[in-house]
Amino acid sequence: MTLLPKAKTDVFFSNSVFIFLTRFFPVLAALLVQVYYSRQLSAGLYGSYQNFWVQLFVFAAVACAGLHVFVITYPADFLIRLLHRLKARTYICFLLWILAACCGFAWLQSGRGYGAAIPFLFLLVHVGSAIAEAFLISFRRLRVLSLVNLVYASLFIYLHFSMPGGGFSVQSLFFNVLFLAVARLVVYLLLAYRYYAAHKAAALATETVTSGVTSLWIHLGLYDMLQILARWTDKFVIGFLFTEAVSGVYFNGSVDIPFLPIILGAAGSAVLIQLAGSKQTGEPAYTLLLAHKSSRFLSAIVFPLFFFFVLFRQELFQVLFTSKFSSAVPIFLASCMAIPVRAYSFTTILQNRGKGALINAGALLDLVVALALLYPLYLWLGLAGIALSFSLATYVQAGFYLYHTSRLLGVSVMALVPYGNWLIKLVVFGGVLSALRFLATQALAPLSALAMGAVATAAMVLLALVIELRNKKNNYAAQSAG
Repeated sequence: MTLLPKAKTDVFFSNSVFIFLTRFFPVLAALLVQVYYSRQLSAGLYGSYQNFWVQLFVFAAVACAGLHVFVITYPADFLIRLLHRLKARTYICFLLWILAACCGFAWLQSGRGYGAAIPFLFLLVHVGSAIAEAFLISFRRLRVLSLVNLVYASLFIYLHFSMPGGGFSVQSLFFNVLFLAVARLVVYLLLAYRYYAAHKAAALATETVTSGVTSLWIHLGLYDMLQILARWTDKFVIGFLFTEAVSGVYFNGSVDIPFLPIILGAAGSAVLIQLAGSKQTGEPAYTLLLAHKSSRFLSAIVFPLFFFFVLFRQELFQVLFTSKFSSAVPIFLASCMAIPVRAYSFTTILQNRGKGALINAGALLDLVVALALLYPLYLWLGLAGIALSFSLATYVQAGFYLYHTSRLLGVSVMALVPYGNWLIKLVVFGGVLSALRFLATQALAPLSALAMGAVATAAMVLLALVIELRNKKNNYAAQSAG
């Protein structure tokens, strides 16, 4: 059996933590603003505010063309050599592509009262930051990235919370946030250039084989766009077909559970970084060991959160968003059905092996299944049916990726998943939180019940992570002794 060196496992955990922190702070800021504005703004104004971000994320996926995903697939030295080999027309064409997307977003937002310049620059800066951040992650500048995003998130919250209730101006708010985003981009570019200049000579001293690079970039670009469409299409369409008030309700009900996407992204990125820098990458045993390690840690976080959000959904909306958004609870429940799937990074191994076509096929399958189910489920369940269609499509996509990954590695589908570990966690977490929810709601007010559930969930997550870390150390010690 191929052993995973202890130093490597420590690096994996460290990389996961810092990549998570890099993305954690902006997401936390957005969550706090979501709760605050849900309570302070009218449903229509809140819906208009969120529609801006929904459309921004969709256009950003098109503008980035998967470059920010492609970058972390390779080690830093390879990227430096690749940047040096690219011709000027490649940079020009990519810049024109970004500017075209910015023009489209600006045109779509031009009737919102704040003109076209702010949306144009907003998307341009957002795309630049996403790409620069990906390079810095590949360059292992994780600690400084975490610090920069902590400062950014703090100022983001301040700008939103400082807007006076009676004099709220979307134009002034977005202008101030744009200025903040520009400052962060400047810091990113300075850090990236400093690292590039310091390592350029050593990196260029080695020959680079670039066959298949363009193909992988194209596949990852298509994949990222399809994933974003699958994630935001329902919100994007509802923003056009329904009133802004309905759009705000649907957004609060169908929004991704905070931090789960970045937890999954951090684990996947850490595995990619480790596979990219390891000589054992081609060995199935080593790859499976990393996949199991990632999924055990992810399930320790994902499963307790799933039961918490499902069981305490009524209290969550009553306390955070008030009765104004009570109609979003069924939508939220339908969206939560996809949470357990997040306990596994399904595309990481395929991405490492350059299987971009399979990744795209799965992403397209996800979108097609969701759209096929959308109307029938809407007729049956209303807006909750739209959310449920995307949740069910996620399971179909997961099965597709597991099947093709198993064929790639020459193992069974069951060998890819630590199902025994998962089953124990599902039973324990589900049983404990169900009993706690029953007792809490019988004796406590909604706020107290929610607080008790949140504390218990956090404690269970921490305990599960500690157990996983201890098991990892014990397994390594046993393997070393053997």
